[in-house]
Amino acid sequence: RLNTEAFISQKPTVVTLTPQTKQETASGGYKLVPGVTKSAQTVRVIELGMNQSPPILINTDGKQRVAEFWLLGAFNSDIQINDYWVAEDGREWVVGDVVRSNQYEVRGLVTERGK
Repeated sequence: RLNTEAFISQKPTVVTLTPQTKQETASGGYKLVPGVTKSAQTVRVIELGMNQSPPILINTDGKQRVAEFWLLGAFNSDIQINDYWVAEDGREWVVGDVVRSNQYEVRGLVTERGK
């Protein structure tokens, strides 16, 4: 746990995650609805080491770059699938998966959608 905290402290990022829950729609699908924002947490965002530029998705409203990262938190961090935060530059980060295989860290796989 001390090693994880030391690693995070070398390049910390403070995030305020907002959980999202699935709400059924009239058409039988679902939409994600934001919940109550969690307390701020100090984490580390780690690049996955891509050897190429992030892929570009072409949406109806233009282009977006998409990149994946690890969101590393201490053992008691509150990181859940579908949590998200918006950075100061407007990029949205969404937690797509959470790895909980040990007692010294919480790792979330996050997707960053840039402009």
